Amino acid sequence: MHEYREQFINGIIAIFRFIFVWIKDDYTLGKTILRLHAFIILIPIGVFFLLPIGHILKIIILLLGLIMFASQIIFKGCMFTAAEQRLTKEKVSVMDPIIRLIPCAPTKELMLGLTVGMGFTSTMIGIWVVLTDYVKLYFANTASAATTTAVPQTTA
Repeated sequence: MHEYREQFINGIIAIFRFIFVWIKDDYTLGKTILRLHAFIILIPIGVFFLLPIGHILKIIILLLGLIMFASQIIFKGCMFTAAEQRLTKEKVSVMDPIIRLIPCAPTKELMLGLTVGMGFTSTMIGIWVVLTDYVKLYFANTASAATTTAVPQTTA
């Protein structure tokens, strides 16, 4: 698994190097990834809740979220954080402000627990929203089909 983890991290770094081609310094690129880390997660969540009921992008965003959640469990942590830390050579993560709210030492186990906990909660909320959307869509289609196929009654 370690080889796959390293390849995944190298892939993330390569993608960010391609996007931010003008940033040559590893430290600055790592800090850029750190600053964008929250938006990489928050923007798809915002788009997810803005999309109308039954939109296919909701399922795509949910599947990407499930893949990200599974990768956090399989690789024992967030790959974006690992890429940031490799480039900056620091142990700072996007979770540090949250950990400062808890009077605990920021250990690897605590960070993994918070990451997996937040990922699990987000995934369950996403699944719940998609399921309720499709239940609403099903009942809306059933109700509209019933009203369009009804035979008009004539009075004698």
